[in-house]
Amino acid sequence: MKQKLKPETWVGIFLIAGILMIIGVILGFGNIKTSKEQTYPINIIFKDAAGLIKDSQIRLGGVMAGKAAQKLGINITTVAASELYESLQRGVIDGGEFSGPKADDSLKLQEVAPYWCAPAWYQSAGVNGVMVNKQAWESLPEAYQVAFESAARLCCGEQLSRYIYNDMTVTNQMIEDQGVTVTSLSDEDMQLIRETCIETYKEECEINPNFKMVYESMQAYRETANNYRDWTGDYGFGFNRGE
Repeated sequence: MKQKLKPETWVGIFLIAGILMIIGVILGFGNIKTSKEQTYPINIIFKDAAGLIKDSQIRLGGVMAGKAAQKLGINITTVAASELYESLQRGVIDGGEFSGPKADDSLKLQEVAPYWCAPAWYQSAGVNGVMVNKQAWESLPEAYQVAFESAARLCCGEQLSRYIYNDMTVTNQMIEDQGVTVTSLSDEDMQLIRETCIETYKEECEINPNFKMVYESMQAYRETANNYRDWTGDYGFGFNRGE
């Protein structure tokens, strides 16, 4: 029987390096921003060489997302967060991903990148945690370890709630007051992205046992969630307010 995703799966990776990581997994909602200098919306990627992301210089986070993006013909470039605003402003890159709306607002990326392209296929989740030297952890009394773990879990839950709410409010401000336009990829493009990502993950599983361990654990969790998510639908996760 397959097991649900557990922190121990992740912790096993860090134990190799002598580090214990106490984690929580949170959803990520990064979006690709397009440069204001070009001021065009992203609405097509892969149908031909004139696609608005294909053959463009894009700042994209994540090793696996980068490998998938290269298969799709996207030129991935590395830009430090401190240089992202200027790189978009000067047209050094055509677009870039940073994080969720609240984090993007901290860099004021909407001033130089007025278009969002959704959804964030390249970062569907993020891992938050506290890393502790394994030897130092084992030297702590059990009561301290329990207190440490409890505090880490509490902080993760509180941060997740605050993070999502802040993203909601900032999204409204960007769209309603700051002129940001949200564009969406076509179903055809999203299917191609999905297939390319799955192919990339399978290839990585063949050569990276650590990736394979985490990936299979995540897949087992998804399988556990399938029936519940299917039958709850919008009623389980809520409708957008339209009445």
